[in-house]
This record gives sequence, structure tokens and C-alpha cells, in this order.
Amino acid sequence: MVRSDPVKTTLGADDRRIVLGVALATAGALFCVASYNFVIPSMIQSLDASQTQGALLRQLPGVGGLLAIFVAGVLVMRIGAQRCIVWAGGFMIVGYLGTFLAPNITTVMLGLTSAHIGKATALVASVSLLSSTLRDKNSRATGFATLAMVTPAVYVVVPILASFLVGSFGWRWVTVIWLLGGGLVFVSGLKVLSPHRPHVPRRGEIWTPLLAGVVLVGLTQIVRLGANDGLTTEPMAVALGATAIGAGTLVLLMRKLSVPSMSFSLLRHGSLVTLLLVLILFCFSNLWFYGTVGAQYVYSMTVFQVSLIFIPIQLAGILGARYSGRLVKARGLTFTGTSGILICAAMCFLCWFQTVTISIVVPVLLLMVFGACAAGAAGTVTNSVMSLAPEGDEGRTSAFRSAAVSLGTSLGTVFLSAIVFTTMTSSMSSQSSSTGLSLDGATQIAKAVIHGASSEEVASQYSVPVAVVDEITSYERQAAVEGFRAQGLGSGVMLLAAAGLFYAARRRIDRNDAAMDERESQPV
Repeated sequence: MVRSDPVKTTLGADDRRIVLGVALATAGALFCVASYNFVIPSMIQSLDASQTQGALLRQLPGVGGLLAIFVAGVLVMRIGAQRCIVWAGGFMIVGYLGTFLAPNITTVMLGLTSAHIGKATALVASVSLLSSTLRDKNSRATGFATLAMVTPAVYVVVPILASFLVGSFGWRWVTVIWLLGGGLVFVSGLKVLSPHRPHVPRRGEIWTPLLAGVVLVGLTQIVRLGANDGLTTEPMAVALGATAIGAGTLVLLMRKLSVPSMSFSLLRHGSLVTLLLVLILFCFSNLWFYGTVGAQYVYSMTVFQVSLIFIPIQLAGILGARYSGRLVKARGLTFTGTSGILICAAMCFLCWFQTVTISIVVPVLLLMVFGACAAGAAGTVTNSVMSLAPEGDEGRTSAFRSAAVSLGTSLGTVFLSAIVFTTMTSSMSSQSSSTGLSLDGATQIAKAVIHGASSEEVASQYSVPVAVVDEITSYERQAAVEGFRAQGLGSGVMLLAAAGLFYAARRRIDRNDAAMDERESQPV
């Protein structure tokens, strides 16, 4: 755990190299994440994939990444974080190269699954390496703030480049960007993060962390299937069965093995559990997706135009993350994290004042403030979680952090989508009675709006008369606004809860640290 070591005002040369290498590796791992949605429709169309194959393409790579999370945490202990990053980069290169050359959808899925395993491993190992290297509080403030800058920096460039390449040259050229990302991870691990101290390997089996990954996959699938298809479908039964079998086998193995690689002893620390819950709640909030939907429907923007207006929003995220590091040094983790999450909550509540006629400058400014505070708070919460990692156990702590982020993202997507969908359906139904549109028609149009279909496509697909397309468009705009409001309220409530839990956990940690410092200062 991090203690109050003597404060350094600047990073040393080795520390700067580690921070740079971790930032580069993280950036490379995010290239695919930042552009994946631009590529999927084109992949499905060009490879003549069936509906089932298309669904697998959206899910299977992510499943591979989830399976790898806890395995990555154990591998960090066995072979070291730096070697993990090198191997992760290799997996990504092989996977993305296979995707680029793929003759069919099956090969694409295999390639992307391999690459996502590498991506998940790189992210777990990078956070672990940063935490184990930077031990004093000021160095950690700088390091984790730099890490938080990476995501908005990637999203400034990669989505725009991907949208251009898909439209001009086809989806395979976007995979070249992903391939470069894998190369960046590999080179960062091999050259920039070359071992600055010897790693003492720790033996252990791989089955228990793999089974823990199976349980994590099962939980996320149960959440998704329950929201989309209900609790009584065959896929839900399969997911429940697989999760139960995985959990049961995991418990039996952990009891049978004298020293299992997978350990939940970290979760005995109450503050760590609370901070992981904060991460889950924090990931519930997501103004980005429905912000892009609103920009297209309310302000009649193209996807490319939306990506352009998000540039200042992502730049604000970079500045917010950078400033959060300075604020942590001046005021501490408790103040920085709590205030950042509270401001994010305030921005979510301000979504209530969005209207169809309001200037687009207003939501852009709102999202800029939200993006700045969200990036800063993300780095601060990650710093807080990793500060509780026992020395030598940063890998497993980082794995629990990644699992919390994945679970929170899945839960948040389901929860907010349900709120937004219900709100938009109600709005469409109440507005469209004059056109004779049924409740089922309103429901289908609401689904189409959420998935980004144009008003003309809606009219064609759901047998809405062409004469009322303009009227339906006005309904879509109002429904999009009301959905954005509902999302803001739901996100705001979750963020308020996250802020309260973060403050309580940090106050407990601060009191414990102060008591320990006082005991150590007393003469023997």
C-alpha cells in the first residue's frame, strides 16, 4: 500500500520512462476500442455475414477480453508486467493481422478475439506496472493523471481517422490502425519499458483465474440477455448454467488447492470493495452515446460532423486529467475525486434543461465540463484503488479494477438504455397520435432512433406514410431530447451515490493512514 513517503517534486528519469511507456501501451490498446463501431456494419456487409454471425462479431471479442482479465493479473505476478505487455502486443499484432487478411467472418472473429485478449492483458499490466513503480503520492498523482489523459487523446484522433478510412477505402484499412496500435504496445513493452529492476517470478496455476473470467463473462451476459430478451429464454438458461458451473468449479478448486492463483483476500479490505463499487457506479454514467444520437437527430448532423464537435470535448478531457494531477498534489485524493464526481453529477442533472431549439453550443459546453471532470475523476479513482494494492499484488488488484469497469459498463448500458428507451417510446407514442401511429410503431421507431437510423429509413422500415416523414422527424427530435434528459437524471443519481461512497472510503483510508503515521512517529 502507498504510504506517506518523502515527497518528490518531479519524476526521476526511470519513472518518466515508465509513465511514458505505460501511456503509449495504453493508447495502442485503445485504438480498436475507439473505432470498433465504425467498422462492424461494413465488415458484416462486405463479408456477407448472417444476423447470428453479426451478433457474435459484436460480442465474441469482448468475451475473450473478459476471460483474460484475471489471467492477466496472475501473469503479472508470474512473469512480470513488462513481459506481459510485450506478449499482449504480440497477441494484438497476430490478431489484427489475421483480421486484415481474413477471407471470411469466422477468421475475423478469431483474429479479433485474440487481439482483445491482448488488449485486456495490456491494460491490466499497464496499470499494475504504473502502481508498482510509483510509490510516493506526488509521483502517483502525476502518473495516474497522465494515464487518464490517454483515453481522450486517442478519441481526438482515431474516430475521425476511422470514419474517413471506412468511407474512402473500406474497413480493412481501419484494421491497419489497430495493427499499428498492437505494434505500439509491443514496442513500448520491449523498448520503453525494458526492466528497470529484476522481477521475482511467483509460481501458480492458471485455471482458477480463467474460471473467474468465465464467471465474469456469465454475469455480463446475464445482465445483457435479461434486459434484451427476458429471463425465460434459452440463451438466458445457458448463461445461468455456465455461470453456475463456472462459479461452483472455481469454489471447489480454490478449496482443493493449497495456494490457488485466484484469491479474493483482497476484497476483505472494506475500502477496496467500496472503491470498486464506486468504479461500477461511475461507469454507469455515459453522456457520450446519447449525446451523439442527439446531435444527429436534434441538430441534423452527420456522423463525421459529430466526430468534429467532439474534438473540443475530448481536448477538455485531456486538460481535466492533467489538472487533476496538480489538484491531487495540492488537495489530496479525497477532495479531487469527490469534487470531480460531484461536478459530473451536476452536468448530468443540467441535461434536464436541454430542448429542441437550444443552441448546440450549450450541450457542447456541458459535455466539455463533464469530459474534463470525468477524465480527472477516473484517474483519481484508479489511483485510489491501486493505492490499496499490497506490494507485489498489483496485478490482481488491477484485474479486479478492470473487472469492476467491465461490469459497471455492462450494467450501465442496460440500466440507462432501459430508461432512455422507455422515455423515448412514451414520447413518440404521446406525440404521434395524430398520424395514427400505433404503440408498436412508436416502440420500433424509438429503437431505430437509438440505433441511429434516419427518419426516411424509419418511414420505410415501419410502414410510416412518406407524407408524415417530416412530422415523424420532429417527434424523433423531441424523443431524442427527452431520452437525453432521462439519461442525465439516471446518470446523475448514480454519480451522487458514487461521490458519497468515494468520500466515505477515502476518509476512512485517510484516518487509517494518519493513525499509522502517528504510531510510527512515537519513540520506541
